[in-house]
Amino acid sequence: MLDLIFTTQNNLLNYLKKNQINQWALVPTMGAIHQGHLSLINSAYAEFSTVIISIFVNPTQFDDKKDLKFYPINYEKDIEMLNKHFKNILIYMPTVDDIYKNEVKSMTYDFGDLDKVMEGEFRMGHFNGVATVVELLLSALKPIKAYFGEKDFQQLQIIKSLVRQKQIDCEIVECPTIREENGLALSSRNQKLTQKEKKEASFLYKTMQLAKEMKQNKEQPKHIKEHIYTLYKDHEYISLEYFLITNQDTLLEATEFINSKKYRVFVAAKIGNTRLIDNLLL
Repeated sequence: MLDLIFTTQNNLLNYLKKNQINQWALVPTMGAIHQGHLSLINSAYAEFSTVIISIFVNPTQFDDKKDLKFYPINYEKDIEMLNKHFKNILIYMPTVDDIYKNEVKSMTYDFGDLDKVMEGEFRMGHFNGVATVVELLLSALKPIKAYFGEKDFQQLQIIKSLVRQKQIDCEIVECPTIREENGLALSSRNQKLTQKEKKEASFLYKTMQLAKEMKQNKEQPKHIKEHIYTLYKDHEYISLEYFLITNQDTLLEATEFINSKKYRVFVAAKIGNTRLIDNLLL
């Protein structure tokens, strides 16, 4: 299997050319592979016989260098899991130099209001870093489709905007969030949670479900948000950063529900030293 692990774009592209492979899908990841990633890869294999999974912890999207330092990395375990579940998967594990060449620096983009709220507000420069690495990956590897999870819905909207702006010939496929039995969205960061914290973290999903029920009961966004904030205020283990109800397309905070529009609730919170985000269609 080692010959199917590539550390440079040139070697990967040469392999595809040598084997006369003309179409492939891409699943970009930062490693710490879990069932959510496997779900994305399965979706890709449902449409393509050749799937590339990239594993690259992108330094330019971390505004907090401590966060980068403590990001869970276990490449051997990732490779073992991928080879256990898939045959002939192409694993691209580039160095920083192979991605960024001469300068490890984000490009600057204009995403309108998409990157001004939520993660864009709390993590300065984060989405420029995300967009930069995605543009570099899509431009170099030229997949027909690339697969991303809805758990990072704001990121997904920004990547779609990027592809439109740059006229990149790749379809972005969004895949549903995979959750544990208690509702906790699968995330690489969950590895940092203790069993107690994992149990408490289900509170994020419970409050999003409550917001959905309140909307169904004709409650308006302001009242829903105020009620949910009081629940977090009293929580012993969770520190809330934001709980927002937004228009799904614009990501701007909703002041009222209009029947013709779709809305989504977003939450970010810290449990111990671990920061988690999640969202749910209302």
